[in-house]
Amino acid sequence: MKRLALILLLVLLGSAEAYAKAGGIADAPAVRHPLEMRKGRHEITLAEGVTLADSYTINLFTQISYKYHVLDWLGVGLEASYGVSFASSLTSGIENEVNAGEWGQQNPGQKYSMSRTGLAAMALLDIEFVPFSGKLVLFRKFLGYVDLHIDIGGGWALVRGIGRLDNESTGVFMVGGGFRFHPTDYLSVNLDVKDYMVYRALNIPLEGSSEKKFTQNPAFFLGVSVFFPMKPERGF
Repeated sequence: MKRLALILLLVLLGSAEAYAKAGGIADAPAVRHPLEMRKGRHEITLAEGVTLADSYTINLFTQISYKYHVLDWLGVGLEASYGVSFASSLTSGIENEVNAGEWGQQNPGQKYSMSRTGLAAMALLDIEFVPFSGKLVLFRKFLGYVDLHIDIGGGWALVRGIGRLDNESTGVFMVGGGFRFHPTDYLSVNLDVKDYMVYRALNIPLEGSSEKKFTQNPAFFLGVSVFFPMKPERGF
């Protein structure tokens, strides 16, 4: 009986130890000591962008931004953009048609230029969320780290008046998202699409005045970021 009791005790102890180990493995994180590419780091970004959907004006942007990543999935920051406006092919076509038509014949020596607006400058506060991040591996070769991020922000915009319209200050609200690729620990290449929502006039036709509207101004950006400190931390 004593021998049987000793055997049962050893079996029970072995089962308890196996269960404890299995429970520990089940409760363990999927990745131990992950590389936190953003947490506690400062990010400075320089980017070039262009608006995508304005029928009358093409805006080219130079943008600089700063972000502090409070957590690996949460960052707060500032961005400032300066824009240069160009006439679209539609605007140029309308102006050429008017100058070659009745208006041009009645106003010899004058050149018709359609009044319109563009985005001259913007300054925003923004919040960034990172719902996905990980390693980029192609053909079993590690290329770097990637993340997908979502941005929400708001601030001030200067609307450039072209022709008979004046410059005007207004508010701007932004939503966007993008892709960040880290070839090194301290550098990333970024692709972003952001929609800047601004209340402004679009254009003034040959006669009459333009109606102001709440406009959407989606823009595509290509940028490069530098991170400080140079080395990211590792999680638990």
